[in-house]
Amino acid sequence: MKSLTLRRTVITLAILSGLLAITAVAAALLGPEHIGLGRAIAILTGRDTPLADSDIGRTILLHIRLPRIVLAALVGATLAVTGAVLQSILRNPLAEPHLIGVSSGAALGVMIAGLVDLPGLLVGLTTTSVLAFGGGLSFPSSFVFQGSRTMDVTLEAKMIKIPKQEYTAEFKTQAVKRVAEV
Repeated sequence: MKSLTLRRTVITLAILSGLLAITAVAAALLGPEHIGLGRAIAILTGRDTPLADSDIGRTILLHIRLPRIVLAALVGATLAVTGAVLQSILRNPLAEPHLIGVSSGAALGVMIAGLVDLPGLLVGLTTTSVLAFGGGLSFPSSFVFQGSRTMDVTLEAKMIKIPKQEYTAEFKTQAVKRVAEV
């Protein structure tokens, strides 16, 4: 495996940014309502004149397609960053939200929202999304709180569920060696 250098990083980021731009342009132009590249540029720069009263290409591009493209890019970037943070915190290249219970907590929040009939909207968010977010936060938070209250419990020992009676000096030295190797 080649080492990561600044040059390789810049080239990789340039290629990925180019692919993102190509995908965004394609997503803006393709769809049931055909909008040509020239017309899309004219709409975005404000030089567009509607072809007819029933022409809705401008509305579709500005109010449907572009917000979806921006949202997709932001969600993708957020998922990438949170995945990288989760992997670096847990020192596990295969780490995922299921590992610490985020997905299970969010699923529990959705189930509670389905069972309990709460008022519709809370600051523009549905009750289901609020409870899913709260559930996703509650499981890992309780895990960290429980681990911090128990003396001599390392995160690694907690993750692989070693009973408290089996914590020994030998286990601690092995855990320290494994963390040092990573």
